[in-house]
Amino acid sequence: MAMKLWMEREDIQRQFLFRPGELHIVFWALAALGKYVEGSGIDQAWVEAGLYSPTTVTQILNGKHMYRALEAHTVTLLALYSLYFRKFLKLQPNEEAFLKEASTCLGEAYQEDISRDTESRNNVSDAVTKAIEMFESREIFEKMKQCEGTANKIQHFINSYMKQFENFLQFVRATRQRDMLLHMQSLEGLIKYFFAHDHLNYARLLPLYISTMQETEKDHPEIWAAFVKGNFCVTKGIAGFTSIGPDHGIEQENRELKVVIGIVGITQNEKSLDMYFLIAPKLSNLQREFEKTYCIDNKEKRTQHHEVTGGKLSRVTQNAVKLSAVFNQHGNPFESAEDEMYNLLTKAVMNETATNDILHRDEIGQQMFEDFVTERMTEGKLSVWDKMKKRKLETFKGMDRNQSRGQGCQDKRRARTLATVHRYLQKSTRT
Repeated sequence: MAMKLWMEREDIQRQFLFRPGELHIVFWALAALGKYVEGSGIDQAWVEAGLYSPTTVTQILNGKHMYRALEAHTVTLLALYSLYFRKFLKLQPNEEAFLKEASTCLGEAYQEDISRDTESRNNVSDAVTKAIEMFESREIFEKMKQCEGTANKIQHFINSYMKQFENFLQFVRATRQRDMLLHMQSLEGLIKYFFAHDHLNYARLLPLYISTMQETEKDHPEIWAAFVKGNFCVTKGIAGFTSIGPDHGIEQENRELKVVIGIVGITQNEKSLDMYFLIAPKLSNLQREFEKTYCIDNKEKRTQHHEVTGGKLSRVTQNAVKLSAVFNQHGNPFESAEDEMYNLLTKAVMNETATNDILHRDEIGQQMFEDFVTERMTEGKLSVWDKMKKRKLETFKGMDRNQSRGQGCQDKRRARTLATVHRYLQKSTRT
């Protein structure tokens, strides 16, 4: 509604610029990623490796738990890369010593940087630049592209998943580092996934946002300059990589204003609600000032990001090893000779329609994005607000749903049999 009003009234356009919240883009981008991998075996591997319960996996796939989803997909990315390089080193055994040397240099630079303050950290960036130059000199990237060129169907799916999550990580990095140019580039790369997986609200609004920001760069260079300086995010601490989107900042402030009871019991009383929303921010500020003045707040201000100082790094690494072992136990997909689209754990093969949709998901989403821009924004054949049709891509989830319909009765019989056996064993143990 706000964007409709903004587009219809020039006086509002002259005064306001609407931007989507980074936090909510992250939620829906994670949901799109979850739609692509649900039922592929990756989600089942999380459970089999003991990383998450089935309920938590559902929350991760739906994008409802941001930090767990970020960690789960990061662990999966590391595990898949370890499997990928096992195959790569079998094809290119002469590169093993070089890759170990490059990874050691990056690790040492990282360890040196996390012990320094934010302003003097440049070892990692220098080491990455040097590693890229070394990779190019030995044509490592070209050799990796050759491996991707001979990929079968399941490897193509895994590569698409990894590229999608890496694009997502670039968007998160743009927010954390207040990088407007990377923000625009990574967001444009995410739009095709919103189209492909029928997240129509974001598929409709994000192209408008990209167009609006491009016009802002031309027509209002002073506003664009402020964005480029990083004034589109909220930075509350002194540690690096901790900036957040405005909507994320508002959510944190809302959490600060919640007292033990909150607005429970006063939702129907307008005067009480007015008093609460007027007084709660003042009380919160008074409490912070009091704690700061009398040193009651014992929390030390972090100079490093919390993910590099606690146990998260070791946990992520250990979980990646566990997950890699599960994938390897069921067969390294990068070494598979079968040219089929199948579940990584159960080996159930997808039908032809679903296989084609999974393989060409990126192209389908990109074409939908380009058609939307051409028809509704460039040529004006349709209004931006006209009804959009869902693509309804076939994915791994559809295979699980169809199988469950046919096996429902059989599964119920198995469940009853197991329950009977369990009760019998309990009785025999007691006697």
